[in-house]
Amino acid sequence: MYGCMEQETYLSSFDGTRLFLKIDAPTAPKAIIVIVHGLCEHLGRYDYMTRQLIARNFGVYRFDHRGHGRSEGKPIFYNNFNEMIDDVNSVVELAKQEHPTLPIFLIGHSMGGFAVTTFGMKYPDKVNGIVTSGALTRFNRAFQIPPDMPLPISKRTRRYIRSSDQVDNRQCLIDNIPR
Repeated sequence: MYGCMEQETYLSSFDGTRLFLKIDAPTAPKAIIVIVHGLCEHLGRYDYMTRQLIARNFGVYRFDHRGHGRSEGKPIFYNNFNEMIDDVNSVVELAKQEHPTLPIFLIGHSMGGFAVTTFGMKYPDKVNGIVTSGALTRFNRAFQIPPDMPLPISKRTRRYIRSSDQVDNRQCLIDNIPR
């Protein structure tokens, strides 16, 4: 693509796992988008979206999750979901390093939506925005949020949380949200 930098490389993630990474960026992008694919997918599925974003002057970083596409790792396996979150963080850190003055946004589909949502919980305010598509957004049981993690609850969400829910002690009871 004319006036566009295209790069395929491997990024060493937080634990040394090599993640296949593709970067497409116009000469002077207005923002950077990190695309995070879903389960059993690969970054190539987002070629069309990437072309559309580049045409609108966005730079795009996308990577294959560990165990997917051309990245290292046991096929479709995580020891725990923090690996997924911290892999996203590795890509975000690279994008921030290479474009320190630009806003950065995440787009995640399906499992990628879960990854970017939980990234936002673990690393609040690290990116300028998060977009999800078909994302896993609820658990079928309560889960403990670490005590040092901020728990942003919007006014819209607050109406679904009963006073008996243990939000104050960081217990996130997603089952209380109506289906």
